[in-house]
Amino acid sequence: MNKDVIYIEAEDDITDIISKIESSKEKIVALVPPKKSGVLRSIVNIKLISKAGQAAEKNIVLVTTDASIVKLAAMVRLPVTKNLQTAPSIPTLDDADSEPAVATKEEITEEPTEDDEETSILKVADAIKTEKEASAPSDEVKEEKTEKSEEKEEEEDEDDKKAVAAKPEKKAKAPQSKFMEWFTAYKKWILIGSGAGALLILFLVWAFVIAPSVKISVSVRTNSNNFSENITFTTDQTKESSEDGVFYLETIQEETEKTLEFQATGSKNVGEKATGSVVVYSFFRGDGGAIAINAGTSFTYGDLTYYADEDAYLSWDGNDGSCNNHGTIGRFGCLVYLRIAATAAEPGERYNISAEENWRTSNNSVRVESGEFGGGSDKTVTVITEQDVESVKERVESTAKAAETTTLDALKEKAGEGKLIITSSFKQSFSEPVVTPAVGEAVEDGVTPVLKITSTATLYAIDEVKVKEFITNKARISDTQKIYTINNPFVENFIATDTGFTGKLKTSYKFGPKITDEDILELVKGKGIGDIQHTLKSIDGVGTIEIEKSMPWVNAAPSDSNKITIELTVEGDK
Repeated sequence: MNKDVIYIEAEDDITDIISKIESSKEKIVALVPPKKSGVLRSIVNIKLISKAGQAAEKNIVLVTTDASIVKLAAMVRLPVTKNLQTAPSIPTLDDADSEPAVATKEEITEEPTEDDEETSILKVADAIKTEKEASAPSDEVKEEKTEKSEEKEEEEDEDDKKAVAAKPEKKAKAPQSKFMEWFTAYKKWILIGSGAGALLILFLVWAFVIAPSVKISVSVRTNSNNFSENITFTTDQTKESSEDGVFYLETIQEETEKTLEFQATGSKNVGEKATGSVVVYSFFRGDGGAIAINAGTSFTYGDLTYYADEDAYLSWDGNDGSCNNHGTIGRFGCLVYLRIAATAAEPGERYNISAEENWRTSNNSVRVESGEFGGGSDKTVTVITEQDVESVKERVESTAKAAETTTLDALKEKAGEGKLIITSSFKQSFSEPVVTPAVGEAVEDGVTPVLKITSTATLYAIDEVKVKEFITNKARISDTQKIYTINNPFVENFIATDTGFTGKLKTSYKFGPKITDEDILELVKGKGIGDIQHTLKSIDGVGTIEIEKSMPWVNAAPSDSNKITIELTVEGDK
């Protein structure tokens, strides 16, 4: 028979010791504590070691001369020896109180010879067997107890007879039995003890059955890689094919109507326009002819312009006689005159003129002999100009540009969770402004011009889940690896095309060993803390392992999956 000697380190706790006992392959386990061991100075820890040995079907021996530890071992009847060469025995409290012979470190740790080892091993079993026999009563003791019990019963019968003989004629109350007297005397303490016992049982059930749980935090080592793929977008949801890199664009819009007051800066003469006529002429030769002078034909004198009110014709039929009716007969033809009604282009007194020379006309077929106009007057009013409108519109666009970040954030919030926002798709457009009064109209006294314009902010987004699935499928990793994190994917070079939009999807990702929370859960259920550490560290790519126990005495993971929490993290992501 062989034994396993376990040297307890100063930093070892009770779970480490129990784990070492459970992992030992020998039937006899000798525990050698260090000087001033703190972990073995607790009766709870000594009991836990004893129970662990019984559960693992191992004989536990403490190798120590420390009186405190020996005393605790005596309380739980755990074998003790002063060194590895001395036969172990189960100490008594008297032994613990006596001054022990102090063994040197060499005596404690010196390895025994083969004969000594065999003798020590056998004596461990003999000591435990002897202790069990000593705790059982002998036949003589049993017989002596039986005789005493019979004598006690005879004495009790004799006392009962004397009590009956001494009874008065009046019926007396029957005396209580000794058990009832004892129960009555100690009833309060019995009830308190029963309640305390019940509470103790409930506590033990809670502490060792219900409460035990563990949280296992496992970090994995990963590598990083960049991702870049060309993708396309469509506004027709039926044409989406995220597996092929075609994503449906969700349009997020926000319309805002703005109303702004402004000051008109233009002026306009709204007086009367001068009216009158011009005399035109043309020379016809041979068989004559006709010249059309359309309404709107301009006649200009200096910087003053007038327009013909209606269509007119200047003509000659080639008959000398008819020429006298239209103009003056010439040697080679007829000079024909015609008066045409016209109106000044703008109001103003300066259009009231009478002039016979220096006229021009837009009809090059005729010439102007004279013109006479009157009735023009001046009246200046304030009006809205195109420049006024453009200035207000620029102010609106400038304000919208300054608030672009706020508007973009509002659209992102409106898009909701689970969306990949294409920030580069953001744009703002403006409707044609509506101005009251209209451009060119007079602004009455007391009236403030108003401009209304609608701004539309537009942003596109795509399904983030589908994007990450696309990245996972396209990433260049082996079958034994998986992606742990994808870092903020984004779209750049978002461009509109004839068939939709295109862009480039970019991000970076971390990949490592293919292991899941469920895989870890199956590996650790029901295993001791030490075994869990060893099993998980053997997995390639696993880094640090932290195990949090709900109670100090928990030394293994529960078999119930609901009492095990797995936290899988990537190194460097905290």
